[in-house]
Amino acid sequence: MPDNYNAETVIRTPQYERPRYGWDAWTSVVGYIADQHSPDALLRVSLSTDSEGGLQWDTMVQWGSHLEAISGRKSLGSALTDLWHDVEDNHRIFWSQQDAVRRPVPYRPEFWLDDRSGAALQSLVHIGQRLFQGDWHVIIVYQPSELSYARVQTRLLAAQYTICRGGRGATLRESCQTLYHNAIDLFTAHIQRISDNIIHEGTK
Repeated sequence: MPDNYNAETVIRTPQYERPRYGWDAWTSVVGYIADQHSPDALLRVSLSTDSEGGLQWDTMVQWGSHLEAISGRKSLGSALTDLWHDVEDNHRIFWSQQDAVRRPVPYRPEFWLDDRSGAALQSLVHIGQRLFQGDWHVIIVYQPSELSYARVQTRLLAAQYTICRGGRGATLRESCQTLYHNAIDLFTAHIQRISDNIIHEGTK
């Protein structure tokens, strides 16, 4: 060891702290891809109902000319896990073993979304199921941006794409809450139609 070695002056890279939730780990990876590979990197998640009325998740990650996609999974966790396995099998994302600790797997089913984000997303699912049965989609897009309020874009598409509402925010929770606020008129109109039908039936 050199005589002038001083442990206090050695530059150490801060240890990466693994996010508690899988969604946050994925957004961190997309940020890494944007920084290290292509600035247009984005993650897209689509939620709808399948032919049996259950929830169906599709996911996609894209950067530059590269794209990987997964469809028809029964949970967000399985969709994002399978997406990562395809990414890892087909591309070199991390340049070092130290960077590879960012891998967004594995996470237990209950640790893909924090409670508040999960509740905000569930409120959108409730709108879709209550008002549009099987004819709706919720689309979430995360893209790293210097404009923090625009990093997560969320849209509700329904009634053969004739209805569209959107929201955005710095986090998934904020984006879903904004979309819910922007879609509340759909609930109001739905309740009014029910009321009108009751009145109409009562006058027969």
